[in-house]
Amino acid sequence: TAWDFAHKAASTGSIYLERIEDYDLYCHYVAGLIWGRYGFEEMKEMYQPGNEQRAQWVQSHMVVDALRHAVDALDYLRFLKNQTVFNFCAIPATMAIATLELCFMNPTMFQRNIKIRKRKQPQYLIMRSTNPREVGLIFRSYARRIHTKAIEQWFEHNYPSFVRIIESADGKARAEVDEYDARGRILNAQNARDAALLQKRKVEDLKNGIAQREVKVNGSGNGINGEGEVRREGRGMEETSVKEVAMYLGAAMAVMVLFSGVVIYLVIHLSGETVPGYHPGAMERISKVIENLGTGVAEGRGEL
Repeated sequence: TAWDFAHKAASTGSIYLERIEDYDLYCHYVAGLIWGRYGFEEMKEMYQPGNEQRAQWVQSHMVVDALRHAVDALDYLRFLKNQTVFNFCAIPATMAIATLELCFMNPTMFQRNIKIRKRKQPQYLIMRSTNPREVGLIFRSYARRIHTKAIEQWFEHNYPSFVRIIESADGKARAEVDEYDARGRILNAQNARDAALLQKRKVEDLKNGIAQREVKVNGSGNGINGEGEVRREGRGMEETSVKEVAMYLGAAMAVMVLFSGVVIYLVIHLSGETVPGYHPGAMERISKVIENLGTGVAEGRGEL
């Protein structure tokens, strides 16, 4: 199986291809080395909803990896002196490089089978694949297209063409979305949806009594509309009510009064009736006052 072949290739480091079946397993193993880096465990996972972006990066990675062998393929064709043998090897090679250019950054490949059919392109490649020089020119042309597409994807991601930079009279520049471009309308709709969700979240946080704070969020790096966004996040700090503060202050005052009464009681009790100026029945009166104070504080705490 493919998993047994992959285990053998990873453990031994040497593989011998003796049959067509072995070659198919080897291709599966090499492809797995690429799509396994992007978190996929099986190839069918790339077709599942939500994995489109990662699957497209896997697809482009495979195309770039295949281009590593382009020079070796051209060197091999230079050693073929028989014209029939050369055509037999060169035509599939030129068709392959054209297919790689068609598949690069093309999400349609995950929806249906795609082939090179535009402007009778296969017949054009067959007629030109007659010598190493012509094949080399074909390879260079399609490699440049792949490179151009990669640069274009990078540029559109970081500096979208539907966003125009307008300079004002004072020299300041501002970004303006082209409303006549379909991508601009999609962007405006997404921004409106995000703003509505942010407002809804803010209202929910206020209802739950959660304090808000502003956090500046860095964008995705596009330099136009991805930076400078501000969102609000809940701190998770509960507001302290006035009633709770009054309860805490009342409890603190009660502790202080009780402590003072205990100190006075101990001083009088330890001093005895021999202290000058002592009046009979003073102990009983002070004890009664302390008892009344304790009862009043307890009732006050109960009312709070």
